[in-house]
Amino acid sequence: MQGELSAQRSLTFYFDGGGSVGDLVKDAVVIDPAGAVRHYNMRIEGCNNVSEAHAAIRAVLQIKSLNLTRDTKVALIGDNQNVINYMNYRDRLPSAPLFRRAIEELRSVFDCAGIVCSLTWAHVPRQKNLAGRELAKIQRQRKHLAHV
Repeated sequence: MQGELSAQRSLTFYFDGGGSVGDLVKDAVVIDPAGAVRHYNMRIEGCNNVSEAHAAIRAVLQIKSLNLTRDTKVALIGDNQNVINYMNYRDRLPSAPLFRRAIEELRSVFDCAGIVCSLTWAHVPRQKNLAGRELAKIQRQRKHLAHV
């Protein structure tokens, strides 16, 4: 999907990240408007909020690669209210050091991406997050394989 997309006026991306505090490998899932699911394994420290911020980074990088025009509206949808709030209210930062670093990195990637389309960050409940469902499947498969 390289090149300019001006025929599509509205695009939706879903993102989700997850992993336990003790897990060194975290997962991120991004679903693009065509329904393609991209799964990322990440070696990062921190809690679920950190994983969510890194999943959002992956979504921003996907959006950047599309070279969208100004008349395209993009919605970035996730189920982590903290990440959504920190992107919508730029005057705030989390106090937890690892989450603070992840949000600062997300903001930096977003600001440097040069995205010119109209982009909004929106929250949905976990059960309505398409990426969350995919992430849950991946994590169930991993747990099943670990017990085999």
